[in-house]
Amino acid sequence: MRASSRTAAFPKPGSPYLLLLPTFTSNSRSPSRSYKEAFMEPIPKPLFRRLLLTFLAGGGCFLIGLVFFLLEGDMPFFTLSILLFLFSCGKGILSFLQVKKKTYTVLEGTCTDVRMNLPGGTQDLCLTDADGNEHCLVIGKDHKIRAGYSYRFYFRDSDGISPGRNPLLKKALLTDNLLGVEEI
Repeated sequence: MRASSRTAAFPKPGSPYLLLLPTFTSNSRSPSRSYKEAFMEPIPKPLFRRLLLTFLAGGGCFLIGLVFFLLEGDMPFFTLSILLFLFSCGKGILSFLQVKKKTYTVLEGTCTDVRMNLPGGTQDLCLTDADGNEHCLVIGKDHKIRAGYSYRFYFRDSDGISPGRNPLLKKALLTDNLLGVEEI
């Protein structure tokens, strides 16, 4: 973006009015990104997988309901499959917007400890980030986490709830809002 001729006609450098107007050169970008630039950024792999599975589950429910409707004439089942399809599309669109707006938190670090919880089907893990801060999480056993490896965790932002210095509340917020995990 180039400076307009109106901007060039303003007072000389050092004038207080010059600080109010942004100046652009041909190599600088505007402070806000365009919608096209934000749309074309790659989606992190775990979040893309989650989006894809959400849309595929809804599409699969719709197709199964359609087949049963055409073969058996089962209208209630078809209606329920349409509702599942619409709700999964809604969830997928909201998740897509959340990913594109980057309203999620990324936590990177090295796993220092993993403990299996026998009755609950979960595992406790401690993660040390680059600054040396330790974060304790509880996640499901479906995620294969090993001590000594670096991981990147994606969490949904929890608006309105501030854990403060309470480690149990912070642990609960991180656990409930887990979107995906990837090994670095």
